[in-house]
Amino acid sequence: MAGITPPDLQKALSGVEYPADSEQLRKVAENNHASKEITDRISHLGKKEFQNPAEVSKAVFTRPRPRRATCWKRRRRRGRRRTWRRGNRRAR
Repeated sequence: MAGITPPDLQKALSGVEYPADSEQLRKVAENNHASKEITDRISHLGKKEFQNPAEVSKAVFTRPRPRRATCWKRRRRRGRRRTWRRGNRRAR
C-alpha cells in the first residue's frame, strides 16, 4: 500500500458521531473494513477526544516535530562550529 490518503481516512470514519476518542474511531474504522494501516494510525493517536473530522485528519497526517537538544554543551558546541565556519577562530 502506498500510504493513507485523506479520502481513505474519510471512508474509514464515515458514520462517526463526534466528539469521539481514538478507541471509538478505531472501532468504527474496523466496522467499515478499513486497512490495518489506518486502524494502526488511529490507535496510536492516544486518548485524546476529537471534536470533528478535521482534528482527526490533522492528528493522523501531521508528524511530530523532533525535539532539539537541550543540553547546554551541545548548544555550546553548535555555536562554536558556527563561528568557526565564518572564519572566526577561537582559542580552545
